[in-house]
Amino acid sequence: MKLSPKERFLRVMCHEETDRISTQDCICSSSLLRHYAGKLCDEDLMLAGKKTCLDLGIDALRFVMSTEGVDDGGEKYSHDGADYKKYSYTTWVINRKIRTMEDFDANPIERMDEDEILSRAEDAVRHYRETQEKLDPIFYVYHNWNWVPGVANYAQSILGLMLFSKVLYSEKRRVRKDVMNWGEDHVKFAELCAEMDIAPVVFGGEDITTNHGPFIRPQLLRELFFPYLKRIVRAFRKRDIKFIFHSDGDLWPVLDDLLDARVSGIHPLEPFCGMNLLEVKEKLGDRVVLFGNIDCSGSLPLGTVEDVTEEVIQAIKDAGPGSGYVLGSSSEIEEIVPVENVQAMFNTVKRHGKFPRD
Repeated sequence: MKLSPKERFLRVMCHEETDRISTQDCICSSSLLRHYAGKLCDEDLMLAGKKTCLDLGIDALRFVMSTEGVDDGGEKYSHDGADYKKYSYTTWVINRKIRTMEDFDANPIERMDEDEILSRAEDAVRHYRETQEKLDPIFYVYHNWNWVPGVANYAQSILGLMLFSKVLYSEKRRVRKDVMNWGEDHVKFAELCAEMDIAPVVFGGEDITTNHGPFIRPQLLRELFFPYLKRIVRAFRKRDIKFIFHSDGDLWPVLDDLLDARVSGIHPLEPFCGMNLLEVKEKLGDRVVLFGNIDCSGSLPLGTVEDVTEEVIQAIKDAGPGSGYVLGSSSEIEEIVPVENVQAMFNTVKRHGKFPRD
Protein backbone atom coordinates (compact mmCIF):
# COMPACT_ATOMS: atom_id res chain seq x y z
CA MET A 1 0.00 0.00 0.00
CA LYS A 2 1.40 3.38 -1.05
CA LEU A 3 -0.57 6.39 0.17
CA SER A 4 -0.32 10.09 -0.56
CA PRO A 5 0.38 12.35 2.46
CA LYS A 6 -3.24 13.53 2.53
CA GLU A 7 -4.62 9.99 2.21
CA ARG A 8 -2.35 8.73 4.99
CA PHE A 9 -3.36 11.49 7.40
CA LEU A 10 -7.09 11.11 6.76
CA ARG A 11 -6.93 7.33 7.14
CA VAL A 12 -5.26 7.72 10.53
CA MET A 13 -7.98 10.17 11.59
CA CYS A 14 -10.51 7.44 10.76
CA HIS A 15 -8.43 4.76 12.53
CA GLU A 16 -7.92 2.94 9.25
CA GLU A 17 -4.91 0.96 8.02
CA THR A 18 -1.99 2.98 6.61
CA ASP A 19 1.45 2.26 5.17
CA ARG A 20 3.34 4.07 7.97
CA ILE A 21 3.00 6.38 10.96
CA SER A 22 1.50 9.69 9.83
CA THR A 23 3.15 13.05 10.54
CA GLN A 24 1.99 16.61 11.12
CA ASP A 25 3.68 19.84 12.15
CA CYS A 26 3.92 23.62 12.00
CA ILE A 27 6.97 25.15 10.35
CA CYS A 28 8.17 28.36 12.01
CA SER A 29 11.76 28.27 10.82
CA SER A 30 13.09 30.26 7.89
CA SER A 31 16.33 28.26 8.05
CA LEU A 32 14.40 25.07 7.40
CA LEU A 33 12.30 26.64 4.66
CA ARG A 34 15.37 28.12 2.95
CA HIS A 35 17.16 24.78 3.15
CA TYR A 36 14.44 23.02 1.17
CA ALA A 37 12.66 25.73 -0.82
CA GLY A 38 15.30 28.40 -1.41
CA LYS A 39 14.01 31.40 -3.38
CA LEU A 40 10.47 30.02 -3.36
CA CYS A 41 10.29 31.44 0.18
CA ASP A 42 10.32 34.93 -1.35
CA GLU A 43 7.61 34.11 -3.88
CA ASP A 44 5.03 32.05 -1.97
CA LEU A 45 5.60 30.99 1.62
CA MET A 46 2.82 28.39 1.55
CA LEU A 47 4.32 26.71 -1.53
CA ALA A 48 7.69 26.81 0.21
CA GLY A 49 6.08 25.02 3.12
CA LYS A 50 4.57 22.46 0.76
CA LYS A 51 7.94 21.67 -0.81
CA THR A 52 9.54 21.39 2.62
CA CYS A 53 6.81 18.97 3.76
CA LEU A 54 7.14 16.83 0.63
CA ASP A 55 10.92 16.60 0.97
CA LEU A 56 10.84 15.85 4.70
CA GLY A 57 7.84 13.52 4.68
CA ILE A 58 5.34 15.67 6.60
CA ASP A 59 1.80 14.57 5.75
CA ALA A 60 -0.17 17.47 7.24
CA LEU A 61 0.73 21.12 7.80
CA ARG A 62 -1.00 23.41 10.29
CA PHE A 63 0.76 26.63 9.36
CA VAL A 64 4.01 27.98 8.00
CA MET A 65 5.65 31.19 9.20
CA SER A 66 8.79 33.07 8.23
CA THR A 67 11.09 34.30 10.97
CA GLU A 68 13.09 36.52 8.63
CA GLY A 69 13.04 40.27 9.15
CA VAL A 70 11.80 40.02 12.73
CA ASP A 71 13.87 42.10 15.15
CA ASP A 72 14.10 41.53 18.89
CA GLY A 73 11.60 44.29 19.59
CA GLY A 74 8.86 42.78 17.45
CA GLU A 75 6.12 44.70 15.69
CA LYS A 76 3.90 46.86 17.89
CA TYR A 77 0.36 47.81 16.95
CA SER A 78 -2.99 48.79 18.47
CA HIS A 79 -6.44 47.30 17.90
CA ASP A 80 -9.82 47.94 19.55
CA GLY A 81 -8.36 49.86 22.47
CA ALA A 82 -5.53 47.43 23.27
CA ASP A 83 -1.80 47.47 22.44
CA TYR A 84 0.01 44.40 21.11
CA LYS A 85 3.47 43.23 20.17
CA LYS A 86 3.83 40.63 17.44
CA TYR A 87 7.00 38.58 17.27
CA SER A 88 7.05 36.15 14.36
CA TYR A 89 3.78 34.18 14.74
CA THR A 90 3.17 35.01 18.43
CA THR A 91 1.22 38.08 19.57
CA TRP A 92 1.54 39.42 23.10
CA VAL A 93 -0.77 41.88 24.84
CA ILE A 94 1.15 44.91 26.08
CA ASN A 95 -1.75 47.01 27.38
CA ARG A 96 -5.26 45.65 27.70
CA LYS A 97 -8.38 47.64 26.97
CA ILE A 98 -9.85 46.30 30.21
CA ARG A 99 -7.47 46.95 33.11
CA THR A 100 -9.65 47.99 36.05
CA MET A 101 -13.03 47.16 37.56
CA GLU A 102 -14.36 50.34 35.95
CA ASP A 103 -13.14 49.12 32.56
CA PHE A 104 -14.72 45.74 33.20
CA ASP A 105 -18.07 47.30 34.07
CA ALA A 106 -18.02 49.43 30.93
CA ASN A 107 -17.08 46.67 28.44
CA PRO A 108 -19.38 43.64 28.55
CA ILE A 109 -19.01 40.96 25.87
CA GLU A 110 -21.96 41.33 23.51
CA ARG A 111 -23.35 38.80 21.02
CA MET A 112 -22.05 39.22 17.50
CA ASP A 113 -24.38 40.09 14.66
CA GLU A 114 -25.48 36.90 12.87
CA ASP A 115 -24.59 38.31 9.46
CA GLU A 116 -21.06 38.96 10.74
CA ILE A 117 -20.76 35.37 11.98
CA LEU A 118 -21.96 34.10 8.60
CA SER A 119 -19.46 36.32 6.80
CA ARG A 120 -16.63 35.00 8.96
CA ALA A 121 -17.71 31.43 8.33
CA GLU A 122 -17.77 32.02 4.57
CA ASP A 123 -14.30 33.57 4.77
CA ALA A 124 -13.06 30.55 6.73
CA VAL A 125 -14.44 28.10 4.17
CA ARG A 126 -12.94 30.10 1.32
CA HIS A 127 -9.57 30.27 3.08
CA TYR A 128 -9.48 26.53 3.76
CA ARG A 129 -10.38 25.52 0.22
CA GLU A 130 -7.91 27.90 -1.42
CA THR A 131 -5.12 26.83 0.90
CA GLN A 132 -5.86 23.11 0.58
CA GLU A 133 -5.83 23.39 -3.20
CA LYS A 134 -2.42 25.04 -3.02
CA LEU A 135 -0.97 22.53 -0.55
CA ASP A 136 -2.34 19.32 -2.11
CA PRO A 137 -1.23 16.49 -1.67
CA ILE A 138 -0.22 17.78 1.80
CA PHE A 139 -3.26 18.01 4.07
CA TYR A 140 -3.99 21.47 5.46
CA VAL A 141 -4.89 21.26 9.15
CA TYR A 142 -6.91 24.45 9.47
CA HIS A 143 -6.66 25.99 12.93
CA ASN A 144 -9.32 28.58 13.75
CA TRP A 145 -9.51 30.14 17.22
CA ASN A 146 -13.27 30.61 16.86
CA TRP A 147 -13.79 26.83 17.05
CA VAL A 148 -13.25 26.86 20.81
CA PRO A 149 -15.32 28.42 23.63
CA GLY A 150 -12.82 31.25 24.28
CA VAL A 151 -12.59 31.05 28.08
CA ALA A 152 -8.79 31.00 28.15
CA ASN A 153 -8.58 33.92 25.73
CA TYR A 154 -11.13 35.85 27.80
CA ALA A 155 -9.17 35.23 31.00
CA GLN A 156 -5.62 35.55 29.74
CA SER A 157 -5.81 38.14 26.96
CA ILE A 158 -8.97 40.21 27.43
CA LEU A 159 -8.92 40.60 31.22
CA GLY A 160 -5.58 39.25 32.35
CA LEU A 161 -5.37 36.58 35.00
CA MET A 162 -5.28 38.97 37.97
CA LEU A 163 -8.49 40.79 37.02
CA PHE A 164 -10.13 37.56 35.85
CA SER A 165 -9.40 35.91 39.20
CA LYS A 166 -11.02 38.83 40.98
CA VAL A 167 -14.19 39.14 38.91
CA LEU A 168 -14.63 35.37 38.66
CA TYR A 169 -15.78 35.46 42.27
CA SER A 170 -16.93 39.04 42.80
CA GLU A 171 -18.89 39.32 39.52
CA LYS A 172 -19.92 35.72 38.85
CA ARG A 173 -23.14 36.53 37.00
CA ARG A 174 -21.44 38.98 34.65
CA VAL A 175 -18.52 36.62 33.92
CA ARG A 176 -20.91 33.81 33.09
CA LYS A 177 -22.88 36.09 30.77
CA ASP A 178 -19.69 37.19 28.99
CA VAL A 179 -18.60 33.59 28.57
CA MET A 180 -22.08 32.57 27.40
CA ASN A 181 -22.19 35.31 24.75
CA TRP A 182 -18.77 34.41 23.43
CA GLY A 183 -19.46 30.68 23.60
CA GLU A 184 -22.79 30.96 21.78
CA ASP A 185 -21.15 32.95 18.97
CA HIS A 186 -18.43 30.33 18.58
CA VAL A 187 -20.96 27.50 18.57
CA LYS A 188 -22.89 29.31 15.82
CA PHE A 189 -19.70 29.85 13.84
CA ALA A 190 -18.87 26.14 14.08
CA GLU A 191 -22.40 25.16 13.03
CA LEU A 192 -22.20 27.37 9.93
CA CYS A 193 -18.74 26.08 8.97
CA ALA A 194 -19.97 22.51 9.40
CA GLU A 195 -23.09 23.13 7.31
CA MET A 196 -20.80 24.32 4.50
CA ASP A 197 -18.70 21.11 4.84
CA ILE A 198 -15.59 23.14 5.43
CA ALA A 199 -13.11 20.24 5.70
CA PRO A 200 -12.88 16.57 6.68
CA VAL A 201 -10.76 17.53 9.71
CA VAL A 202 -10.60 20.81 11.65
CA PHE A 203 -8.33 21.97 14.46
CA GLY A 204 -9.36 24.17 17.37
CA GLY A 205 -7.81 24.96 20.67
CA GLU A 206 -6.84 27.28 23.44
CA ASP A 207 -4.45 26.76 26.31
CA ILE A 208 -6.70 25.71 29.17
CA THR A 209 -3.78 24.05 30.97
CA THR A 210 -0.34 25.16 32.15
CA ASN A 211 2.75 23.07 32.84
CA HIS A 212 1.11 22.01 36.10
CA GLY A 213 -2.54 21.50 35.15
CA PRO A 214 -5.63 23.64 34.38
CA PHE A 215 -5.26 27.41 34.70
CA ILE A 216 -8.50 27.43 36.73
CA ARG A 217 -10.15 24.68 38.76
CA PRO A 218 -11.42 21.81 36.59
CA GLN A 219 -14.88 22.30 38.07
CA LEU A 220 -14.97 25.81 36.58
CA LEU A 221 -13.84 24.52 33.20
CA ARG A 222 -16.70 22.01 33.37
CA GLU A 223 -19.08 24.90 33.90
CA LEU A 224 -17.61 27.58 31.61
CA PHE A 225 -15.69 25.70 28.92
CA PHE A 226 -16.65 22.11 28.25
CA PRO A 227 -20.40 22.61 27.63
CA TYR A 228 -19.57 24.86 24.68
CA LEU A 229 -16.75 22.61 23.46
CA LYS A 230 -19.19 19.69 23.40
CA ARG A 231 -21.61 21.64 21.26
CA ILE A 232 -18.87 22.78 18.87
CA VAL A 233 -17.61 19.22 18.44
CA ARG A 234 -21.20 17.95 18.05
CA ALA A 235 -21.81 20.43 15.23
CA PHE A 236 -18.85 19.05 13.30
CA ARG A 237 -19.57 15.40 14.09
CA LYS A 238 -23.07 15.78 12.61
CA ARG A 239 -21.33 16.37 9.27
CA ASP A 240 -18.73 13.63 9.90
CA ILE A 241 -15.99 16.23 10.40
CA LYS A 242 -13.20 15.28 12.81
CA PHE A 243 -12.21 17.78 15.50
CA ILE A 244 -8.66 17.95 16.87
CA PHE A 245 -8.36 19.75 20.20
CA HIS A 246 -5.22 21.68 21.12
CA SER A 247 -3.96 22.81 24.49
CA ASP A 248 -0.40 23.07 25.66
CA GLY A 249 0.37 21.89 29.17
CA ASP A 250 -0.61 19.09 31.54
CA LEU A 251 -3.95 17.74 30.32
CA TRP A 252 -4.21 14.77 32.69
CA PRO A 253 -6.87 16.37 34.95
CA VAL A 254 -9.20 16.98 31.98
CA LEU A 255 -8.56 13.99 29.69
CA ASP A 256 -11.87 12.41 30.70
CA ASP A 257 -13.63 15.68 29.93
CA LEU A 258 -12.10 15.72 26.45
CA LEU A 259 -13.27 12.16 25.92
CA ASP A 260 -16.74 13.18 27.07
CA ALA A 261 -16.69 16.05 24.56
CA ARG A 262 -15.94 13.40 21.88
CA VAL A 263 -12.95 15.14 20.32
CA SER A 264 -11.29 13.11 17.57
CA GLY A 265 -7.71 14.09 18.36
CA ILE A 266 -5.61 15.66 21.12
CA HIS A 267 -2.59 17.86 20.37
CA PRO A 268 0.33 18.32 21.25
CA LEU A 269 0.95 16.12 24.36
CA GLU A 270 3.97 17.95 25.73
CA PRO A 271 6.39 15.52 27.41
CA PHE A 272 7.88 18.41 29.41
CA CYS A 273 4.48 18.75 31.12
CA GLY A 274 4.14 15.11 32.06
CA MET A 275 2.14 13.92 29.05
CA ASN A 276 3.85 10.53 28.79
CA LEU A 277 2.82 9.11 25.43
CA LEU A 278 2.63 5.46 26.50
CA GLU A 279 0.52 6.30 29.56
CA VAL A 280 -1.84 8.46 27.49
CA LYS A 281 -2.14 5.71 24.88
CA GLU A 282 -2.91 3.14 27.58
CA LYS A 283 -5.63 5.38 29.03
CA LEU A 284 -7.28 6.48 25.79
CA GLY A 285 -6.66 3.45 23.59
CA ASP A 286 -8.04 3.91 20.08
CA ARG A 287 -10.79 6.33 21.07
CA VAL A 288 -8.74 9.43 20.18
CA VAL A 289 -5.91 10.11 17.74
CA LEU A 290 -2.80 11.32 19.58
CA PHE A 291 -0.62 14.09 18.15
CA GLY A 292 2.93 15.34 18.60
CA ASN A 293 4.99 14.52 21.72
CA ILE A 294 8.49 14.95 20.22
CA ASP A 295 9.92 17.51 22.63
CA CYS A 296 10.24 20.94 21.03
CA SER A 297 11.60 22.39 24.27
CA GLY A 298 14.25 19.71 24.81
CA SER A 299 15.55 17.17 22.32
CA LEU A 300 14.59 19.00 19.12
CA PRO A 301 16.31 22.36 19.82
CA LEU A 302 18.96 21.20 22.29
CA GLY A 303 19.63 17.51 21.65
CA THR A 304 21.72 15.62 19.13
CA VAL A 305 20.56 13.74 16.06
CA GLU A 306 20.93 10.58 18.14
CA ASP A 307 18.73 12.04 20.90
CA VAL A 308 15.96 12.89 18.45
CA THR A 309 16.21 9.53 16.70
CA GLU A 310 15.94 7.67 19.99
CA GLU A 311 12.94 9.74 21.10
CA VAL A 312 11.11 9.14 17.81
CA ILE A 313 11.75 5.39 17.92
CA GLN A 314 10.37 5.28 21.46
CA ALA A 315 7.28 7.27 20.45
CA ILE A 316 6.62 4.84 17.60
CA LYS A 317 6.95 1.90 20.00
CA ASP A 318 4.66 3.55 22.57
CA ALA A 319 1.87 4.84 20.32
CA GLY A 320 2.43 3.11 16.99
CA PRO A 321 0.68 -0.20 17.70
CA GLY A 322 -2.81 0.07 16.27
CA SER A 323 -1.85 3.47 14.83
CA GLY A 324 -4.08 6.32 15.98
CA TYR A 325 -0.91 8.38 16.33
CA VAL A 326 0.32 11.33 14.25
CA LEU A 327 3.94 12.08 15.05
CA GLY A 328 5.36 15.59 15.19
CA SER A 329 6.84 18.19 17.48
CA SER A 330 5.15 18.95 20.78
CA SER A 331 4.07 22.32 19.38
CA GLU A 332 5.91 23.60 16.32
CA ILE A 333 9.32 23.56 14.61
CA GLU A 334 11.05 26.75 15.72
CA GLU A 335 14.00 28.61 14.22
CA ILE A 336 16.17 27.36 17.07
CA VAL A 337 15.77 23.72 15.97
CA PRO A 338 18.77 22.55 13.86
CA VAL A 339 17.83 21.37 10.37
CA GLU A 340 19.57 18.05 10.99
CA ASN A 341 17.34 17.38 14.01
CA VAL A 342 14.22 18.00 11.96
CA GLN A 343 15.56 15.65 9.31
CA ALA A 344 16.31 13.04 11.99
CA MET A 345 12.73 13.22 13.29
CA PHE A 346 11.03 12.54 9.97
CA ASN A 347 13.68 10.24 8.49
CA THR A 348 13.30 8.03 11.54
CA VAL A 349 9.56 7.78 10.87
CA LYS A 350 10.29 6.63 7.32
CA ARG A 351 12.73 3.97 8.55
CA HIS A 352 10.98 2.74 11.69
CA GLY A 353 7.34 3.71 11.26
CA LYS A 354 6.31 1.45 8.40
CA PHE A 355 3.30 -0.91 8.55
CA PRO A 356 2.86 -3.77 8.96
CA ARG A 357 5.34 -3.83 11.84
CA ASP A 358 7.15 -6.91 13.09
